[in-house]
Amino acid sequence: MLRLRRVHKSYRLGPVSVDVLSGVSLTVREGELVSIMGPSGCGKSTLMNIAGLLDRPSSGACLLRGRDAAEMSDDERAEMRNAHIGFVFQSFHLLPRLTAARNAGLPLVYRGLSEAAIRKRAREALDRVGMADRHEHLPSQLSGGQQQRVAVARALVGEPAMVLADEPTGALDPATGDEIMTMFETLSAAQGVAVVVVTHSAEVAARSHRQTSMEQGVLVETGPEAASTGAAAAAAR
Repeated sequence: MLRLRRVHKSYRLGPVSVDVLSGVSLTVREGELVSIMGPSGCGKSTLMNIAGLLDRPSSGACLLRGRDAAEMSDDERAEMRNAHIGFVFQSFHLLPRLTAARNAGLPLVYRGLSEAAIRKRAREALDRVGMADRHEHLPSQLSGGQQQRVAVARALVGEPAMVLADEPTGALDPATGDEIMTMFETLSAAQGVAVVVVTHSAEVAARSHRQTSMEQGVLVETGPEAASTGAAAAAAR
């Protein structure tokens, strides 16, 4: 689904070049739930922006479904994002004057669907995340957990192959955060959607198939898979 190969990212601040990512490699397969942990400022969000085709690496390759993002035009990147990637953010990013249904349906506007088709699919997406009775509510009329459910519905409405979630439970109470993670588990296990979750929570990370950690722009495997790989390498020596 997603493959990052030796991705570097740096920014210039006046005469100084600041390295944010230092040779990051990551493969995410269909139906995988992968977590990325790390302290603030370590490059997690930059990595997510590159994986979601919102930013370009300074060097290295980002391949989505086998296509190298470096070979795509800006319009092609936008089309790939809209067709294959759903985004969920900690801050929800709902438009305050639009109802839950209209917020959830926004990604479909760019596909040229009719208003009736968009509304139908938005309502279906809201129903999937337990918001069947909140279609016409404004964000101000919803709790934080409900707003995040709308944000998840918006990510799912286009039937993406991959969901990128940046601290999706950070602003939620533990019970609601658990419900959001259960949705992601169902997406990956039952529907084959690849899910990448950036989190500060060890409890959230423990629910993923693979756990990774980022520090100073370097990404390493930290979960059971990494431990078994290390043991096998030690035995071989």
